[in-house]
Amino acid sequence: MPQIALPRSLDIAAVTTVAGELERALALGDVVVDAAAVVKLDAAGLQLLCVLANAARTQGTKLDWKNVPAVLDDGARTLALTEALGWPSTRSQENR
Repeated sequence: MPQIALPRSLDIAAVTTVAGELERALALGDVVVDAAAVVKLDAAGLQLLCVLANAARTQGTKLDWKNVPAVLDDGARTLALTEALGWPSTRSQENR
C-alpha cells in the first residue's frame, strides 16, 4: 500500500504538487496518508484532502490516515469536514 507523507505546509502553494503525488498513489490502489509533518494548512489544502477522500470512495479504494496533527484535525472539525474525510466523529491522536 503506497504511503504519502504530506508536506509541512499544506496550503494553496503546495496543492498542485501534492495533488499530483496523491493522484499517482491513488492510481495504485489503497493509500496511507501520513500527515505528521503538517504544521500549516489552509482551505485549499483541506479541499484537496476532501477531493482525495471522495476519489478513493468513488474508486472503492481504502484511504488510511496516519499521524494526524491537531492543526489538521482542528481545521477539519472547524469546517465540518470530518465526515467528508472519513474520520471518526470523536477526536483521537491515534491513526485514523
